[in-house]
Amino acid sequence: LVERGWSSKAIHRLLMASSTYRQSSRMTPEAEKLDPGNVLVSRMPLARVDAEALRDSILFIAGRLDETRFGAPELLFVRHDGMVMTPDFSPTERRSIYLQQRRATVHTMLDLFDYPQMGPNCSQRGNTAVATQALYLLNNTLIRRLADALAERVNADAGDHLADQIDRLYWLALSRPPTAEELSIISEELVQARESGSTQPDFRKRLMARVCHTIINSTAFIYVD
Repeated sequence: LVERGWSSKAIHRLLMASSTYRQSSRMTPEAEKLDPGNVLVSRMPLARVDAEALRDSILFIAGRLDETRFGAPELLFVRHDGMVMTPDFSPTERRSIYLQQRRATVHTMLDLFDYPQMGPNCSQRGNTAVATQALYLLNNTLIRRLADALAERVNADAGDHLADQIDRLYWLALSRPPTAEELSIISEELVQARESGSTQPDFRKRLMARVCHTIINSTAFIYVD
């Protein structure tokens, strides 16, 4: 830091370009043998994305994220069941940084996924893994609607070819193509469901929406590896 004239940008660049910072959380056989407890920092600890990033990511891949900068905050309201949400009438939602900030009304999803409490003078972000987080992603109406929107986007981008749809979904949600095993498993399940399922015209769309919902709930989407 002294050698670089006390430049914080220079030290940030040095740290972020280091091999340690850029490590994956995947454990190699060699690292498992030499450093099973990660005492020597041979890999990155598996970490869940922050609450704001998780919400924004789901909105983004579904094509429902309003990326407008600046302006008034997005208002929140308390539903009859106690959940704190944004208004239902808006077709898009702003980034989490623009949500209304009040101690008594923190957005339910952010609160569940360890958004820092505004009460303490020195707020800290927790790191919990509790059942309510999984239940929210599985059962929340908004998450299901966003999964439907993601399925519509996949169908619009990839057409009717199943392999292309799965490939597009993986690139949107995980920024990588599916592995051969993943492609085989999903394709086989969808083909079987299509052959034994309903003849309703929207049945295939609902099947793809379920796949999208599954990806949103996957460890690969929620955690940074």
